[in-house]
Amino acid sequence: MKRNTEFQKFRISLFLLISIAILLFTAVSLSSEILSSSYLFITFHKDERKVAEKILSQFSEIVESVNREVGFYPDSSFVPIESGLQRTGISGKVKLILCHSKKDFKEYILRFKDLPEKSEAFAIPQKAVIIIRNPRDMEVNTDFFQVLSHEYNHILLHTIAADVNIPLWFDEGFAQYFAKQWDIRREFIFVRNGIIGNLLDLNAYNYRYPEFQDQVEIFYLQSYYTIKYLINRFSKEKFQDFLEALQESTDFKKTFFDIFQIPLYRFIVDARNSIKTHTILTVFYSGFGLLWMIIPILLIIAYARKRLLGKRVEEIWDKEENSDNNL
Repeated sequence: MKRNTEFQKFRISLFLLISIAILLFTAVSLSSEILSSSYLFITFHKDERKVAEKILSQFSEIVESVNREVGFYPDSSFVPIESGLQRTGISGKVKLILCHSKKDFKEYILRFKDLPEKSEAFAIPQKAVIIIRNPRDMEVNTDFFQVLSHEYNHILLHTIAADVNIPLWFDEGFAQYFAKQWDIRREFIFVRNGIIGNLLDLNAYNYRYPEFQDQVEIFYLQSYYTIKYLINRFSKEKFQDFLEALQESTDFKKTFFDIFQIPLYRFIVDARNSIKTHTILTVFYSGFGLLWMIIPILLIIAYARKRLLGKRVEEIWDKEENSDNNL
């Protein structure tokens, strides 16, 4: 009799748990909507349809622009979205999750503890998934579509080199370079750290981020510079030959040597040494330091303008949402 009572309690508890799970799932489903194009599935909160539509439209331009810049086209033997992802068993579209709040994004990012603290988005290349903050929750000096392009570039690179362990610095440098994530603020920080010798050995960060946040920023800047140095030193065509060779490769270092005829570790040392020349020339051509006295002021002005612009964009989106709701 006692056993039957305990079993009934168990059944009731199980029923309650299942009911709660169903209610939660229903609540999430009711508040979320999906839009799609030939390139993208986007999941978003129902109140942000206008934002999602803008993202959907812009993403098509991002894909076509990046594919063209990297050198892989839909009419070639390698098609990044329509067939490239299918080569790895992944659906032919990227899945984008647009987080509704800071809390939503935090819940996602807590599952990936190795990510830098100030991440605005992250990609899961093996699943062709991008999880991104809401534009209103990003830092005011952040370009949302550059971030989106950055994450798409991760997926593209891992699709190209599906069977290769890609060094983290190359992965992040590639994503930044083809998202064109370089501006006067980054140049200023990079040159300043180059002048004082505050640089990293990228050989130590093949598969992990630096431990401290200030080093993470330098890591990103140095990774971008190293990809740019690679392309400038050997040519864009040679870089594209390397990407093509990675499609059939399982060994990044060997393929790197085969294409560029220099050991990877030696190249990284050369790239780091070239930063000294870069910083000297930058200061020289900018008027022996005069520009570097003005840049902090320009950055403050640019920051204020971007913040004001960000508020105006939010107001426009809010008005559009309200007008749609009133129809």
